[in-house]
Amino acid sequence: MENQLNVLREKQVAIVAANGVDEGALFKMKSALEQKGLHTQIISTQQGAISSSAGKKIQVDQSMLAAFPINFDAVYVPGGEDSIFALQMEPIVIRFINEAYKNSKPIAVDGEGEELLYITAAGNELNKGGTGGVFINCNSREFVKAIGQYGTWQTKISA
Repeated sequence: MENQLNVLREKQVAIVAANGVDEGALFKMKSALEQKGLHTQIISTQQGAISSSAGKKIQVDQSMLAAFPINFDAVYVPGGEDSIFALQMEPIVIRFINEAYKNSKPIAVDGEGEELLYITAAGNELNKGGTGGVFINCNSREFVKAIGQYGTWQTKISA
């Protein structure tokens, strides 16, 4: 158990969000991940801060332009209708999620985040009957377990 916690302490999770994000979902998952020793970074298409669906300012840790999937061990996308709509319009976001998926990194989405997932390679595979490492409206325990097992499952990507 202690060995798994030591492994988790070295892991980075990208939380991908934009204006209109569901702050409840974002902070619930962020808190749960950090309690397990994982490091989180809020990644967005803009720098500075984004606004939640309730109007709360949320500090962005890194711009999507400077973020690379290779630097993260997992990706989480919280819901929020406006946030997901904005993220769907950004090819860089789709590439980021596709790259994470192709490298067998766990991906979790909540709420409307499922809509974003289905325009990525992960969603394409889910449409064909499912894939390991992709979580829709899951609890943090499942996601953390997948992050700890990173590299033990493989994706099947169709050309």
